[in-house]
Amino acid sequence: MGFTKKDILSVKNEMENAINSVFSSTGITSYPSKLKSLINLLQNNRVLNVLTTPYFKANINFKDIEIERGDNQLELVLPEDTNKKIAFVLQKLKAIIESNNSDEIYDYTYNIYSHRSYVENIYKWNMEILKPSLDEILNSIDRLIKTDSKEKVYIDIRVSSIVNKNNVYINNSSNVAI
Repeated sequence: MGFTKKDILSVKNEMENAINSVFSSTGITSYPSKLKSLINLLQNNRVLNVLTTPYFKANINFKDIEIERGDNQLELVLPEDTNKKIAFVLQKLKAIIESNNSDEIYDYTYNIYSHRSYVENIYKWNMEILKPSLDEILNSIDRLIKTDSKEKVYIDIRVSSIVNKNNVYINNSSNVAI
């Protein structure tokens, strides 16, 4: 599937707006809605879908990451591998959004951070867990933008995976790995 630089620049702008919307949302009803919009963008935008499908399809063992400490408290032991970390975050958000329980994100972050204020729990989740993962996706988009080709950029989904990373093919047969 080929994308022009204009396509990629446009999607970067959409992604940045969605991220800013999530991080600036402090309302108890608006935060889950903003997360849902972000996940929908990642899955439904044709450029982002190609970049993020390997993360959504990766085999992640949540029991190895979410260690129960008792009393519904969780300790997160995030994978060292950045791609697996991103896969965990995106899959967790998708599961939370699909639960149709708007309080689940608040319960989940409380179980991790245990602050009385849901705003503080969400803030810590955003800064410690969500932001680094979204920054990596934005970095992938930036690498696509920085290709010197004026032609379409092709992302071969057959070689896109968490292990192999994404490969970008430019019409002039050069290969840029992201």
